[in-house]
Amino acid sequence: MSRRLLVAVLRALVRLDVQGLDHLPGEGGFILAANHLHALDPAIGLLLVPGRVVGVVKEKWNRVPFRWILRGMSDVVFVGSSNRRALDVAIAELRAGAVIAILPEGTR
Repeated sequence: MSRRLLVAVLRALVRLDVQGLDHLPGEGGFILAANHLHALDPAIGLLLVPGRVVGVVKEKWNRVPFRWILRGMSDVVFVGSSNRRALDVAIAELRAGAVIAILPEGTR
């Protein structure tokens, strides 16, 4: 429910023109890798891609209020020295059919 609410708020605040969603696989897991050039990039990737999306996020964002916001948009796996098994969790989610969202240019 929080994902639907956040999508509605995002669409109300920002004029979005999303193209190319028809190129995404209809079933099964895949990796969504995108440049992170704007503050809204994670929200667009996590909220608008169909299916169950698991975001791979730096552990520095695993604190209030960011953790609440990120978990409201999708499931997240926090990656860093405190979570050595994060990539194993992401791989298991991918094999289970989830979309793994990675924005490698997150640190500008």
